[in-house]
Amino acid sequence: MDPVTAAVIYSSTGTVHALAQAVAEGAEKSGAQVRLRKVPVAPASAIESNPTWAEYVRESSEVTEARLDDLAWAEVVISGPPSPTRRSPRRAATRTARRHSGRRARPARP
Repeated sequence: MDPVTAAVIYSSTGTVHALAQAVAEGAEKSGAQVRLRKVPVAPASAIESNPTWAEYVRESSEVTEARLDDLAWAEVVISGPPSPTRRSPRRAATRTARRHSGRRARPARP
């Protein structure tokens, strides 16, 4: 059976989304089933205050938001990105999603 993979991302400008798409494409080429999902980013007022952020949110509107069943479905969960700061909103969003899933994060091994 081919592995099933969920790529769950937080992206405010599209850079991480592009990386996740590349990972998803590579996994699909190797035979995996993949779900690319996004974590809700912020209130609309915060998004609209930043034109780059607002443009990306409009462009990525077709990407489904992650749900707990996506995490339960997957054998492999790729979550990105690791946050450069301890209290950043992206770290909080991905940490919250992971906690609600009941799954433990394991660092990637080289």
